[in-house]
Amino acid sequence: MNAAWAAEWEDYKRAYLYDLDAQGLHSAHGRRKVGRLLTLLSSDHVRMYESFQWREETPATDYHAAVPAEDKYD
Repeated sequence: MNAAWAAEWEDYKRAYLYDLDAQGLHSAHGRRKVGRLLTLLSSDHVRMYESFQWREETPATDYHAAVPAEDKYD
């Protein structure tokens, strides 16, 4: 990630957190926060989000602890 893109993301993230506060959603469940974020993003970003591959749960073995599935709303 280049420095300019990282700085742009930090600006966007800050504005998003202000928006959550303004909407009264700062302490809302993850699904509502993700929904709000996706409504603020461009359609290209929404398609990108929808293309993510979420890790499934990995059960425990004799040598490794279980790994929970990723929550796409967290």
